[in-house]
Amino acid sequence: MLENLLEELDHSDLSKYSSLLINLYQDDDMYTAEACLDDEELIIGRDNPFLICDSGIPWEKVLKEAGKILKKYIKDNHDKYKHFKSISYGFADGDEHFIKKHVKKHQPAHYSAEDFMSFPPEKLYCWLTVYSNDNLKNKHGREIFELDHKNMTDEQKQYWSKLLAENFNYEKYYDE
Repeated sequence: MLENLLEELDHSDLSKYSSLLINLYQDDDMYTAEACLDDEELIIGRDNPFLICDSGIPWEKVLKEAGKILKKYIKDNHDKYKHFKSISYGFADGDEHFIKKHVKKHQPAHYSAEDFMSFPPEKLYCWLTVYSNDNLKNKHGREIFELDHKNMTDEQKQYWSKLLAENFNYEKYYDE
């Protein structure tokens, strides 16, 4: 139950953290969850994930119900979570849904292929899926989504870094 994860959070000192993400997973026979604080500085439930329900329920319903439970929990425990800049949830391989979102003030930036080369493959893949402009998505959208970022070669990383630098959607980046 998601409540078990929330109970574990209740017993944790969260005062030094500023972001909370509840990752949901659809495993073969069940849905599970973990809590990630400050971009995985602390993870609760990674090695022993919290059971949400069996996998016979459609993922959309699980996501909706998890959102309701989390929103109510955060509202009911406002004092414990008011210091967080962002609180979100979602399937690890899907969209992130915000309960509380920190509004970033971006400094004007221009990213180069070298900047993207310094990213871990997972981050590069995420940025490709989110910040590619329409030109790149139209030409290489299917390739991007089928990209195996876990086994990305240096040549592939260089190729995608260069394309993203040339086709970066700054408007979307600054809108977030």
